[in-house]
Amino acid sequence: MDALDSQRASARTAVHRYRAGHAGSRRLGDAARAMDRRRIRTWAILGFLAILAISSALVWTAIKPIIRKSYVGYATRSERLNAVLAVTGMQFSKTPDIWKYEGDSMVSRIWSVYFPGLALKRVPSVIPFENGAILKGAIENVLTPRLFFPDKPQLPSQSDEVRKYAGIWVGGRETNTSYAFGYAGESYVDFGIPYMFVPVFTLGVLIGLGYRYLNRKLRYDELRAGVLIVIVWSTLGVYEASWVMLIGPSITIFALLGGGALLLDRTLSRNEKRNAKRVTASIRTQGGSAARSFPTRNNPARLAPGKTGSPEPT
Repeated sequence: MDALDSQRASARTAVHRYRAGHAGSRRLGDAARAMDRRRIRTWAILGFLAILAISSALVWTAIKPIIRKSYVGYATRSERLNAVLAVTGMQFSKTPDIWKYEGDSMVSRIWSVYFPGLALKRVPSVIPFENGAILKGAIENVLTPRLFFPDKPQLPSQSDEVRKYAGIWVGGRETNTSYAFGYAGESYVDFGIPYMFVPVFTLGVLIGLGYRYLNRKLRYDELRAGVLIVIVWSTLGVYEASWVMLIGPSITIFALLGGGALLLDRTLSRNEKRNAKRVTASIRTQGGSAARSFPTRNNPARLAPGKTGSPEPT
């Protein structure tokens, strides 16, 4: 019975360790459930966090050029913090018009519709539709890897598309700069409205099918959540990427992360089943040994001679 108790104690210890390792996740989930949307307190907290996030982004947009210009690599952490506070105070002392300019600069850095919007005025009135040439080139780039086609031409810079279709001269490869045009803008230049939505819809369907397949095949919650978040965010979260920078990397991400996750999931599943069989066999063995050593009518070896129901005295 000592071995059986030991197995049970090991199982309890494993459960306690699992719960302790996931205590942070449970607390985060409890906090999310506690934020009832019907309470004013919930909306007050969310509003405070939103204001804090926007204010921090606005302040960083204002002080970032000054901080980077005067950045010193060997400065201590306290010196850097003091420099940030000093520059922030200097920026806050300016007129409200400066903050309006900084807010416009912040929005301009995070949206990706300006250049495609300009393309609506030039295509097809000035430049004709490409009739799928951009998308075809992106697919051909995936089907002709440079490993087997070393003479494949260099990929064009996205700044070239901005110059051509938006009609604005922006920095390009000659200045190590790239301005995004985006696959949505490329779809419009290729097919126009409404056919531009067909390749975008097809992309969403394919990524959704891959998501659904991995969501069904991956058994472990932690592995499934992490892998799916990385894959979907890396593919659908790059609105400003071109087709040539989206199709190939998406296939690579699904193949490497998705395939690796499936392989790891199968390995963990096999190990779990193997360990479960070992524990079950051990429990059965210890239980059988305990049953054989217990004095019963069916085990007369431990009974006193000439007795049929009483164990021999010790």
